[in-house]
Amino acid sequence: ALGRNALYNVTTGSGNTAVGYLAGDSYANANNNTFIGYNADATVPGLTNSAAIGFNAAVSSSNNFVFGNSSVAGWGFGTAPGSEAIKVGTGPANGNGAHLTLGGVWTDASARSKKEDFTEMNSEETLSKIAQLPVTRWKYSGTENEYHIGPMADDFFRMFQVGDDQSISAMDKTGVLFLGVQALTIENKKQDDLLKQQLEIIKRQNERIERLECLVEELRRKL
Repeated sequence: ALGRNALYNVTTGSGNTAVGYLAGDSYANANNNTFIGYNADATVPGLTNSAAIGFNAAVSSSNNFVFGNSSVAGWGFGTAPGSEAIKVGTGPANGNGAHLTLGGVWTDASARSKKEDFTEMNSEETLSKIAQLPVTRWKYSGTENEYHIGPMADDFFRMFQVGDDQSISAMDKTGVLFLGVQALTIENKKQDDLLKQQLEIIKRQNERIERLECLVEELRRKL
């Protein structure tokens, strides 16, 4: 403990570290926690393996880390967050500026200038693979009532050769779906053109039938 009243009320805890005035002073019997900053503390007693870092940062659950107080609006990793909630890096070695918006939307870096080694994709082939991709409802091992719907990473990697067999990026799933939509759009255009041709043929046939009916009626009157 370093600082006035740091860990002041911890009487039987162990493995705690506190740096700053009033850091971790509120609760006794805490174990293996870290409090760094003026009044960085816990809000409930008896926490284990938690951390609060920053002015007035407060942690309320064991095995949780809190960075900053409720006034903090951005975190930067390798770069300043700017107007983003979280921003990662400045280049290909540290995240390319991917960020979480203040509204809570994760946004990948995707400018053409940041990319290389482009390869054209066959949208029809991709659509065929999408049709073969198993998509099931499941939950992560050890979670309770938190179900999801989606493909398996190993199936996705085997079919599309992006990412790895343990994880799927949102960008790759989006790209595959875009290719599938493009293929469906092309197929729909072909079907639409064929339908128009068939309707034109039907129209000409109806006109011919009408002319023949008129001719038959005229012949009938003459007879």
